[in-house]
Amino acid sequence: ARLVNEILPDYVDSITGQPITDVTEDEWKLVLAYRVQLFSDARQFDEAERWQLLRVERGRRNLEGQERQSQQRFTAEQKARIRDLSASLNGLASRQRLRGSPDCIANYRESLDLAQKIGDNASAAICAFNLGNAYADLEAIRDLDKAEMWYRCSLEWRPPQDAIGRARSLGGLGGVALGRFRESPSTAAHHLEDAAAHYEAALKLLPENAVKDLAPTHAQLGSIYGYAGQIDPAREHNREAIRNYESQGDRYEAEIGRAHV
Repeated sequence: ARLVNEILPDYVDSITGQPITDVTEDEWKLVLAYRVQLFSDARQFDEAERWQLLRVERGRRNLEGQERQSQQRFTAEQKARIRDLSASLNGLASRQRLRGSPDCIANYRESLDLAQKIGDNASAAICAFNLGNAYADLEAIRDLDKAEMWYRCSLEWRPPQDAIGRARSLGGLGGVALGRFRESPSTAAHHLEDAAAHYEAALKLLPENAVKDLAPTHAQLGSIYGYAGQIDPAREHNREAIRNYESQGDRYEAEIGRAHV
């Protein structure tokens, strides 16, 4: 944070937030990205959104309506600009989602539309996954049917070699099934089975060093097997969750896991 604040005046105009003279677009975007991430890490989501909006607005100006052309007519430079605007909109929407704003939906959808215009399925899959998260997590718009639809789209659009991405999409589907079970545990045992199947499938795709994904996947499986009354596998998954949380220095989640062992 100290370093970013120190170099900020060398790259960003203090009044307009735009690049100063002789600073390249890529340099400006890099400094801006660090600025946004620092505000997000500090949970200052309004400030993170304000700075991310600068990048979206500049992306729109750089594009100047070129996204309205047919996919076949885009040059490599135009595709790069469309991809950049799509990524900027996805970043803006994610900051809005973190502060609980339903406004994220429109920006995720626009980001998705832009990715699809240039045939960028990998980026479209990320947008679809984030739309699933929004409908699953935001109380004001919670809709598990829509969340499931977008998670399935995300899984369909993930490249076969994107094991971690596919695991995340499967985890999203597992979370939907678990959410349905929690809404009606006495009459929805099959949802618990679906949740276990999705998370187990996700676990098989994750490499051993993907600790940030392994930890919550094991934690969810621990909860699922706990609900099912299968104590031994529940404890084993909770222990694995703790081990992976500790390996990344997340003591808070590790302590939560210990409460369930």
